[in-house]
Amino acid sequence: MPDDAKRIVINLRHTTYYKCHQGPHPVEIQLERSSKRCDWTWVFITSFGYPDRESVKVDVELYFNIKQSWFYQPDVSRCELDRPEVIELFEAWQYVFRQHLKQGQFDDISLSMIKRFSDPH
Repeated sequence: MPDDAKRIVINLRHTTYYKCHQGPHPVEIQLERSSKRCDWTWVFITSFGYPDRESVKVDVELYFNIKQSWFYQPDVSRCELDRPEVIELFEAWQYVFRQHLKQGQFDDISLSMIKRFSDPH
């Protein structure tokens, strides 16, 4: 990762999920730092899934916006991240996600820089 990387995105996929609609759902994680010497902080974590059995395209199923403290789920809409039921959901999701990582179930993992310190805005 270049020293001037300000924001990065990590995408994790289980490629057969797109064919079989089974297995770990795709996840996108964004991290950023405020200066080149700072540690990375969470921006958001998003999980994608097929909205129904007939869908051919994945869509956002869970969106944890850590930086701005809100949560989104299509059937719930948007709410505050610190609600007890959201915290409970995040902890359960995080446990399952860690299990997928430990078991090596994501077979397509990419890391990309999406913003440099020299970029405007």
